[in-house]
Amino acid sequence: MNSQNWNAQEYNTNAAFVAQLGNFVLEILAPKPGEKILDLGCGDGKLTLEIQKYGCHVLGIDSSEDMINATKKLGIEAKVISGDRLNFVAEFDAIFSNLCFTHKYGKGCNECILFIKTKRGIH
Repeated sequence: MNSQNWNAQEYNTNAAFVAQLGNFVLEILAPKPGEKILDLGCGDGKLTLEIQKYGCHVLGIDSSEDMINATKKLGIEAKVISGDRLNFVAEFDAIFSNLCFTHKYGKGCNECILFIKTKRGIH
């Protein structure tokens, strides 16, 4: 596993703005009650919680154990999994990934964006 050492408390102190910047991605996602959503690179879970508030069943994944612990403290199901080690097959209605817009992850993120657009009928 490609684990990273992120500190959730430092992230909250120095990068809380990242969740605010991700609100436009949430608008693209347009979550609907009852949907199953994968949050790829959920970080500290702040945006994951916003998705859950729509009545969705959300699974947050991140490669950082500390970030996953922070996400779980918000009452969200979360697992330590590296984004390049995903083995889900047709288990989710949508994939959400704010990290694609804040980090350079290339092809995988382009596929996530395409998935969201296709699922939502956005061209």
